[in-house]
Amino acid sequence: MIRSCHATNYPCLSLLQAKAKQKEASVPPDVLELIALQIQQNIRALEGALNRVVAKAQLTREAMTLKFAEASLMELLAHRNAAPLSPERILEVVASHYKLATEDIIGPRRSQDVAFARHVAMHLLRSEAKLTLAEIGQHLGGRDHSTVLHGCEKIAAASEASPTLRRTMLELATTARSA
Repeated sequence: MIRSCHATNYPCLSLLQAKAKQKEASVPPDVLELIALQIQQNIRALEGALNRVVAKAQLTREAMTLKFAEASLMELLAHRNAAPLSPERILEVVASHYKLATEDIIGPRRSQDVAFARHVAMHLLRSEAKLTLAEIGQHLGGRDHSTVLHGCEKIAAASEASPTLRRTMLELATTARSA
């Protein structure tokens, strides 16, 4: 029997922790969260992803960091990244997450909450929809490419410093892909 497993389901995270302990592997919590967020088909797929990361770390004798885990899972995730997401879907998901209207993100408002959501949308449009800076600017109300570059860099730096924001970005990308 194959059971479904979703990232918001904390038993999946505890299952990964138990499997890592069973393998006597020291896997950081952020790596386990990445696996739980990125692999959502079923428990067998989760365990397979964990096995891949642990085995590659043991073979290469590298530390199990978040970047290492992302690189190890690249082949598994390649099919998901093959078709870029539509800009409209990304804007819809970001607006919904931050409890805004899509028009607010596209519009001229510059309040802190709207600007932050707009920056998140810029970053996701760049990384997930594979749009150029100019194309992103056009989707966001005719903004200049340098404004888009600033927003993308700001979110990239903030997500490096904040595990919470990094998790939110992964969840938004996963949500956008799921529908």
